[in-house]
Amino acid sequence: MKRTIAVIMMVLAAFSAFAGGSAESDGPVTITYYGRPDVELEESIIAAFEAENPDINVEYVELPSSSNDRLKTIQTVLQSQGTEMDVFAGDACWPAIFISAGWVTPLDEYISPSVRDSFISTMLTAYTFNGQTYGLPFMADVCALYYRDDLLSKYGLDVPETYDELLEASKTIMAGENNPDLYGWGYIGVQNETLACCFLSTYWALGGPDMVNEEGEFVFDYEIAEEAFELMRSFIYDEKVTPQAVGSFDTNTLRNMVMAGNIVFDTDWLSGYAKYNGDSSSVKGNMKIAAMPTNGAIGGWGVMVSAFSEHKEEAAKFAAFRANYESQLKALEMVDQVPTLNVFYDSETVPAGYEYLLEFLAPLSAARPRGLTPFYAAISSRIQIETSAVVTGMKTPAEAAESLRNGIQAVIG
Repeated sequence: MKRTIAVIMMVLAAFSAFAGGSAESDGPVTITYYGRPDVELEESIIAAFEAENPDINVEYVELPSSSNDRLKTIQTVLQSQGTEMDVFAGDACWPAIFISAGWVTPLDEYISPSVRDSFISTMLTAYTFNGQTYGLPFMADVCALYYRDDLLSKYGLDVPETYDELLEASKTIMAGENNPDLYGWGYIGVQNETLACCFLSTYWALGGPDMVNEEGEFVFDYEIAEEAFELMRSFIYDEKVTPQAVGSFDTNTLRNMVMAGNIVFDTDWLSGYAKYNGDSSSVKGNMKIAAMPTNGAIGGWGVMVSAFSEHKEEAAKFAAFRANYESQLKALEMVDQVPTLNVFYDSETVPAGYEYLLEFLAPLSAARPRGLTPFYAAISSRIQIETSAVVTGMKTPAEAAESLRNGIQAVIG
């Protein structure tokens, strides 16, 4: 088993060497897997697969550390219709790009219905289009609502299920605590993908439809988008329950404020759970997790098979193995990756020592794909720009909604 460091220039240089390669006629079949840069984990999973399947060799290409560079690397190979990549790991918001271009293979003929049904259904939606399964999720994630359980108990409050309830609970606790450093709701507000996810959660909670309907029509609602902008603005500037500096909050800034005990509710990914409840956190044991009001945006990673692979059957076999129970348990133990299989979220079958996973089931079950459109990356970029302008006070919600309309229409034509 070889390990290769993949960078875009190397991929481009490799085209001439790989192009036109023919299928092997003798000995084990070799497939190439472009995987996450969790080197020790990926190599361990590959070794286990090869031990069970001695007729298949897997060559591992380590993707770059940057998510954007990973996407560029994979897109470069797929656009060339090259056969040098058989199977690859991809972010949950990428499948629509690849499926619309015809670059990935449906897996339904290679996997049984029982395998498909073993996944948390919401996690699988990001890889399912027109009734066909184009990928298998192996790492779950979702934007969730964290909350101070001790403070909700102190004031006799339930976990908010709407933004109105979130606002009222924030105001009640802030008034009762009378601490000028305490805020009601925080989130990662710097201009990035997580800010787009925070916006989408707000937009969905106000009744906003998915970006694309079942007929493939773009149906994003700009009037509801303006309402979502107004809600986020009002929490900062009118109600003052969200810090005015939230527009500059990156992940570390937000988490440090939460761990210092200065935020009651916050929107964050599942990776925040261990931080909030770690030994260095002043709120250890008191930071619980719930679903966002209505829905949280799906994150995580899955595995897909290239439409240009000369070994689709073997690639699909590896894809199923990469997402199976043994591989996900190994990923949980080695790098704390959140699993996607239902068995991990049953009180009778959750692995010993990982009972905290049961708390993740509610937000995972309420997860929603960010946008099942090949234009999602460009649309998200415009959502990030306009949401940032609103939360930093640079634009009014009406101005941002109009700019968003113009920007998205320029993208989709």
